[in-house]
Amino acid sequence: MFRHKVMHINYTSYDVRRGQDSINSRNHADIMILAREDDSSHPFEYARIIGIFHVDAIYNKGGVGDGPKTYDILWVRWYRCDASYHAGFKRKCLHRVEFIPSDDPNAFGFLDPDEVIRAAHLIPAFHHGATESLLQGLSVAQSEGEVDDWKYFYVNL
Repeated sequence: MFRHKVMHINYTSYDVRRGQDSINSRNHADIMILAREDDSSHPFEYARIIGIFHVDAIYNKGGVGDGPKTYDILWVRWYRCDASYHAGFKRKCLHRVEFIPSDDPNAFGFLDPDEVIRAAHLIPAFHHGATESLLQGLSVAQSEGEVDDWKYFYVNL
C-alpha cells in the first residue's frame, strides 16, 4: 500500500473546456460524485478525502493468480445533505451538507477515484457554529490542531 499526497482530476467545464483540479487531504480535500442511489433527492454526493492510496495486489483464486494489479483508492469521510433545509434554484438557496457522525457505520468509506467528478467548494456555515459531537476522540479525519467541525457547509459550485 502506497500513500500519495496529491491527486489530479481532469474534468470538462460547462463551456466544454478542459480543466484540472488538484486535490490533497490537507487542503482542497472536498470532492463530489454522482449520487449512487437513483431515488436520491440531490444529484450528487460529497466527501472529504482523508487519504489517497494505491495498492499493488494479486488476486489469487483457486491457486491461480495473475501478476500484481494496481488499484487506486480514496479513503473518505462522507457528507450528507441536510434534509431539513430547503434549497435549490427555485428557493434561491445553496444546498447545505453536514458530516455524518463518526458512530454511524457509513461515516467513512473507500472510493474509486474514477467516480470523482471534480473538487467541491464547500463553505462553512459560520452562523450555525462549530460542533464537537460529530467526530469522537482523536482521528486522522481531522487536520493536525483542528479540534472541531463546522456543523453545516454550503455547496458552492
